[in-house]
Amino acid sequence: MKKISFAIILGTLAFNVIQAQEQNIGINFTGYKNKTLPVPNKVEVTGLNGSFATINDVNSKAVRDFTKSCKKAEGIHWYIDARSTFAYYFINGNKAKRLNDKKGNFVYNILSYPEEFLPYSIRNQVKNAYNSDYTITWVNEVETEGKTTYIVHLLNKTTWLNVRVCDGEMDVLEKFKDATNR
Repeated sequence: MKKISFAIILGTLAFNVIQAQEQNIGINFTGYKNKTLPVPNKVEVTGLNGSFATINDVNSKAVRDFTKSCKKAEGIHWYIDARSTFAYYFINGNKAKRLNDKKGNFVYNILSYPEEFLPYSIRNQVKNAYNSDYTITWVNEVETEGKTTYIVHLLNKTTWLNVRVCDGEMDVLEKFKDATNR
C-alpha cells in the first residue's frame, strides 16, 4: 500500500510540474488567479517513443474504461508506452490524467483544478486547520480504485504546503520555505 501511495503522490507531483511548465507558472504563485485552461478540440494518440499512432492502437479495455468514466472529457490525448496507457484530457477546462496498466485495467485518475471546484467539506476541513494564513492555490484530486485523495496546495507569504486529505484525515506531505524571506 505504501508503494502505491508513494507512486500516486510522485505521479501527482510530476503532473503538477508538467502543468506548471505548460502554463509558465513557477513556484511563486503571488497574484495567480484561478483560471481554467484552453481545451484542444480533437483526440490525439502518441505511440511508443513519440511514434505515430491511432486510437486503434490504444488498449480497447482502457478506451472502454475511459469512455464510461470520463463522459464529459474533451481534448483527449492518449499516450502509449510499454507498461501503460495514459489519457490526458480536460473536464470543464480543468486538466486531468488517467492511467491504465498494460492490460487496460484502471490504476488512477488525477483531476487538477482551482479552489472553486473543491468539495465544500474538504475545503472547510483545510481552511479550519490553516485558518486565513494560507490561500489554496491548486488542488489535485487523485482517484484510485474505490478511494479519492485530495492533494491541496496552500501558499502564504513565506511557505508553500502540500496537504493530503483522505477519508477525513489530513496530513502535510511537503513544506517549502521561501529562501529569500529568512
